[in-house]
Amino acid sequence: MENRTVEDYCRIILKLGGKGVHSRDVANALSVSKITVSLTVPKLAEKGLVKKPLYGRITLTKKGEKIAKKMNFRHRVLESFMHNCMKMGKAEVHKKACEMEHWIDDDFSERLYRFINRPKFDPHNREII
Repeated sequence: MENRTVEDYCRIILKLGGKGVHSRDVANALSVSKITVSLTVPKLAEKGLVKKPLYGRITLTKKGEKIAKKMNFRHRVLESFMHNCMKMGKAEVHKKACEMEHWIDDDFSERLYRFINRPKFDPHNREII
């Protein structure tokens, strides 16, 4: 399974609450079919990123939550850099950050965060933590 898939699923599950998440909500948020989610979630469970009983809802593990939070941090730092330093619009920075967050590593995102003076909030007023 590709890293981007793992990162996107963890991030979306956290965004949807992190606990007791319906497969259909994950499918809608990622614009994929329920079948795709049904095939992917067991693979995430094998990696210890989610828990999902046979007929239950999806819950992130601490390991999955850590990945989701890391991706949120990268995304929000990238959006802040593009909006504040490059003067790009809010809609444009979101789309670009969704792609770029997978390309950078933790060291780069931390350095970029320091470079932009550690803002507390991103352009959409979400806390950067």
